[in-house]
Amino acid sequence: MRSSVDTRQGRRIPGFAALVGGVLIMIMAFGPGVVAAQAQSDGSTGARTIAVTGNGRTDVVPDIARISTGISAKGPKATDASGRAARRMNAVIKALVGAGVAEEDIKTSRLSLSPVWRRSERGAPQRIVAWQVRNRVTATIRDVDSTGDVIDAAIKAGATDLGNIAFRKDDPSEAEAEARVAAVTEAASIAQQLAAAAGVEITGVHTIVEGDTGDAVRFERAKSFRAEALTGRTTPVLEGTIPISVMVFIEYEIS
Repeated sequence: MRSSVDTRQGRRIPGFAALVGGVLIMIMAFGPGVVAAQAQSDGSTGARTIAVTGNGRTDVVPDIARISTGISAKGPKATDASGRAARRMNAVIKALVGAGVAEEDIKTSRLSLSPVWRRSERGAPQRIVAWQVRNRVTATIRDVDSTGDVIDAAIKAGATDLGNIAFRKDDPSEAEAEARVAAVTEAASIAQQLAAAAGVEITGVHTIVEGDTGDAVRFERAKSFRAEALTGRTTPVLEGTIPISVMVFIEYEIS
């Protein structure tokens, strides 16, 4: 939860999440727009309320792409594998920068060294026959249209795996504001329908809580590829649109 606001007093309500947590979980379990279809009584104030959820969504064109790419290398000794991996990874990083990715937008996401085991004969204990290094980086591409070219450059430089291509909106605040208005509007409409059906009147807003959607609203439609399948061809990458979503939980006072 991000915040809890008492609209009548203009102050935060300590521990409100614990108070309505059970109700919110029940509502979320039944999906978007589902309501607690009965009037509630707030033991602290004596107010009767109707609790509803509202969901808002805005589709936007992403302006950032993130790819994860890397290499693997083997050698008879750990130092051999490490040296080969370093040379290959440096070539991939150089290619990413040459394709327009800023150095500060490239970071190591995985680096591992592990033995390769093999049984020499049936029943014999395993022995180490080689060492393997895996190195992977995550690159942020700020020119989404160049994503395919960046992928091609990494593969040509020796990248052996590629995956988790994700698109996002760098600054989603404007889209979130639109989605937030839509969520509150939906909640108000549902509350009015309930009040009319129950023969009561909405007199005000008791509490508003915005659900924490986290980074999931900014990262959507990840894709994974095998580098070998892409070698020798221009890689098409279509970013499309991504949804920015907001959920609100509102308690309306009724009379």
